Amino acid sequence: MRRPAHHRLLLLVPLLLATVVAASEPKFWTVANQSGFLKGDVDNVVVDSDGRVTLGPDSTVLAETKAPFIWNLHVGGNGSLVAGTGNEGNVLEVTKDGKQAVLFDSQELQVHAVASARDGTLFVGTSPDGQVYRIKDEKDKAPFYDPPDKYIWALAVAADGTVYAATGDKGRIYRITPKGEGSLFYDTKTTHVTSLAVDEQGRVLAATASPGRVYRIDTSRKAFVLLESPFKQVQAIRLGRDGVVYATAMDPSGKSTSTSEPEPKAETSATEQQVPAVTTDIVVTGVGEVPVGQRTEQEKPEPTAPPAAARGAVYRIGSDDVWSTVWESESDLPYDLYEEASGTLLVATGNEGKIYRLAGDPVRTALVARASAEQVTRIASTRDAVYFATANPGKILRMATARATEGTFTSEVRDAETVARWGTIRWRAQTPERTRVELATRTGNTSTADATWSEWSSPYTNATGSTIESPPARYIQWRARLTGSASASPVLTSVTTTYLPRNQRPEITSLTVHPPGVVFQRPFAVNDTELAGLPREPAGQRAAAASIAETDGGTSVLGRKLYHKGLQTFAWEGRDNDDDPLLYELYFRRADERSWTPIERHKTDTFFTWDTSSVADGTYVARLVVSDQGANPPGAALTSERESVPFEIDNTPPTIERDPKASDDARTLSLIVRDGHSPIQRVEYSVDALTWREAFPADGIADGPAERYTIRFDTPGPTRVIVRASDTMANIATSEFRLGS
Repeated sequence: MRRPAHHRLLLLVPLLLATVVAASEPKFWTVANQSGFLKGDVDNVVVDSDGRVTLGPDSTVLAETKAPFIWNLHVGGNGSLVAGTGNEGNVLEVTKDGKQAVLFDSQELQVHAVASARDGTLFVGTSPDGQVYRIKDEKDKAPFYDPPDKYIWALAVAADGTVYAATGDKGRIYRITPKGEGSLFYDTKTTHVTSLAVDEQGRVLAATASPGRVYRIDTSRKAFVLLESPFKQVQAIRLGRDGVVYATAMDPSGKSTSTSEPEPKAETSATEQQVPAVTTDIVVTGVGEVPVGQRTEQEKPEPTAPPAAARGAVYRIGSDDVWSTVWESESDLPYDLYEEASGTLLVATGNEGKIYRLAGDPVRTALVARASAEQVTRIASTRDAVYFATANPGKILRMATARATEGTFTSEVRDAETVARWGTIRWRAQTPERTRVELATRTGNTSTADATWSEWSSPYTNATGSTIESPPARYIQWRARLTGSASASPVLTSVTTTYLPRNQRPEITSLTVHPPGVVFQRPFAVNDTELAGLPREPAGQRAAAASIAETDGGTSVLGRKLYHKGLQTFAWEGRDNDDDPLLYELYFRRADERSWTPIERHKTDTFFTWDTSSVADGTYVARLVVSDQGANPPGAALTSERESVPFEIDNTPPTIERDPKASDDARTLSLIVRDGHSPIQRVEYSVDALTWREAFPADGIADGPAERYTIRFDTPGPTRVIVRASDTMANIATSEFRLGS
């Protein structure tokens, strides 16, 4: 009997197909805004909020100490710098030319506090044994006051010579007379008092941790909370002009821990106290030399929402005791600040050693320096320079007030994700007379630039495009050198690097062989597949297909599941790390053969429905081949392949015949039902072709390729019986038998 022709079912086509290109396209890495430039390192250059790189203050490393931490930095009476350090608890004296000497060895772990009186006398506070020392000169160094608390975090000296000591871990402030007689001045009921200052009226300003507050305490010891911040600690307070108070606050919880927290273990090493670096993500609008809080006539404030999870902030408390948030960051921790002569603020941060300048209202932020240390902990100033102390490691940086005539910006390391060939590098810059911008590159195969990388290339001077000389590698980095004069600076606004990654082999991540007959309707189809005039499909067939369609997963993209006899659906997923458009080819073979026969070629869809009526029954295997040839020149394309699990094709119905060994009478019909490939699933009989009853095999279970059936009637049966048999592949056979013949 001739089989009815099957038509291929139209399947879902992806909504968007990648455009096939003639060859691999180059990648472009462009840095052209502040967020991009902030990922790099600066040396004597400034990154402003408009994404411009210009020459900045001349910054140098004045001293590299052996101490892992410098907690405090103070300008002594002779103009030298005095630094309190850890973990050896030394006080260092550093001259303007960078020479170092140990001024005082406290015999403790940490020196967090250093202050001086008008006559040049130094006071030093130590931890973790909480002692205050007085240093008048080289020979006069002695204990001054020993409070009952463990940590001394800050010292402040009033105009009359009274010394105030901030302590922890009970949050108390002590007042010490010039004779060294101390007493409790105020108990904040917090955990730590972290910073102190004395204003012109002799009132004490105190910053605390747990909770993070700013107190003002008058001479009668009456306290008033000026600020209760949402942060764990207020790290530093600074007196500004016209009665303004500035405060830095932070929440060092999360991925990092504050370097200002006490460490009770005497054996603690610098490595144990290091703070992991975090990524800076600061949102700003510009930079200008306008004092913080002072708005120009041309500027109009724009409402901004604070970061969802700020970890640091700078506050301004006006002379009217009204406070406002000057700056917030989701990642940078502000340790200290300094008001410049112009009214702008310098903010020292961790944990990437960045120094920002805040100006204007609304505040505009610029990155002015980046220390080769994790935290910038303290700021001190003289008439001609600003000095910064760092931790991890302990250094002292000098920033001159004059602009540098040469500086460099070094980009972040770019990952090409595979070994790449480099194209050109070009940039945009404004170069006034007697200024210039030159770039250089280096490459390597480690994520961090090290000794295995190539040397810096010779300078590139053609801004419209210079061929990159560095060797092929996975990673690349560029460096811009800006040269100017005292009166002019170049302005770098963007850098673009071109590269061609090595072609990567595409992958087949999954290959699914759906159950026989399961197909998928296009989402836009609205008609039902019920055939008009056919009340139902043969018993069991539609229910089984519906069950398969409901339980098989992973087809939501393909649309509604349907059943169509004789069709076999394949679905797969492919991936290409180069984002090349992919082409697929599908092959088949019998499981006992070796040669492959193509079913479909040059297919961009990720599914295919095969009409299996064109092949013989048997066990088969499919092979899927993926290629990126549409995006690569001949010889450069790559392929991958994957074989399916074996699957069955059976389009032949069972055979139904009378059992030759049986002795049937007018009430009995004995049959043998056979199938050449699949188990028998169901046998039914009818005497009128309308009502069907199920017959059961002799062994009680229909599960083999051949089953014996005996159909008995209580009374002499009809002369004609119609028998219908189906196998597990939904193939159906129908035969007619006469009883007693």
